Amino acid sequence: MRDIILAYEAGAQELKISRIHSYRPAREDELSFSSSCITEADLATRGIVRLALGRRGREILQMTYEHTSAGRPRASSRNTIEEAAAELFLEQSYAGTTVDDIAQRAGVSRATFFNYFASKGDLLWIDADHAIECFEKRLSAGGTVMEAVIVVAAGIGSERVPLAVTQSDVMGTGEELVASGLARVARVAGLIRASLAASGGRGEGAGLRGLELSVRANALAGAIVAAWGAWILGGIDRAPLSEYLNEALALVQLEQ
Repeated sequence: MRDIILAYEAGAQELKISRIHSYRPAREDELSFSSSCITEADLATRGIVRLALGRRGREILQMTYEHTSAGRPRASSRNTIEEAAAELFLEQSYAGTTVDDIAQRAGVSRATFFNYFASKGDLLWIDADHAIECFEKRLSAGGTVMEAVIVVAAGIGSERVPLAVTQSDVMGTGEELVASGLARVARVAGLIRASLAASGGRGEGAGLRGLELSVRANALAGAIVAAWGAWILGGIDRAPLSEYLNEALALVQLEQ
């Protein structure tokens, strides 16, 4: 295995490599590396990415990156807003906190807040929305529902357990989680239904149509949401999310 170090310009879903520090590719002018579920918010405008390659120089075994820009990383404002919101929800409840309160605590303008979040409620679903986006990308790339679930779950560790759920009594987020959560469940069900329908009667969607297809998609979405909820409420001794998902999906007959 060997490491290569590249300087990058961050762009949505792609790292545009501009300078090669060690390693000379076939084209010297530019090298592009695409990775699923990497967003511009995850990266600074400029920095260094380290790729650990296999012996043939083609298989990427590991990727890490670090910020090297002189200014603050682009993710800074978003992260500051998230942290400010969590603090305020704990201090004065979700209902007692306004967008202006969050912006003031984060030290950003109201306009900057809405550059990152469409509403206050979206702050309760940051990790879940990111997971749904990754799930959609895996399905769009041709993966099965089970494959997409496994890949997305593998990237969600115990540090991603949402405070808005575990601390819902303190934050007073219960009603909002139910109200805004319905749209997320419907989106997951819609993605699954489209994937099953696109399978053309093969694999997971074999023989399904009309009402049966909708029932199947909603059953799978329900199993995924139930597993996610059980994982969140599992406490400090919780098992990996993938274990809850495997068990839940087995109950609706979709096993790995």
